[in-house]
Amino acid sequence: MSFDGYMEYNRLEGAGSGPGLLVKPWKSLKGSKNLIVGDNLNLFKTSASDVVLDKDSCNNLFVSASCKIAALGSNDLIQMSK
Repeated sequence: MSFDGYMEYNRLEGAGSGPGLLVKPWKSLKGSKNLIVGDNLNLFKTSASDVVLDKDSCNNLFVSASCKIAALGSNDLIQMSK
């Protein structure tokens, strides 16, 4: 996700060496103002974080069930439930 994105109630399955979800700038897109709600990452297996908000991302909102998250950006809001 890169800019003004909306991702809601998806289920990620499988395995990988990287994160299931990565928010970061890409070309002219800023990696900011994304809304990520209710995504299920329980079936995705990784040795890294399930979700990464890159160091240059900002003003993102992540609301979901408990998972491993690396919040490296600025002014990102994270709310996790059980």
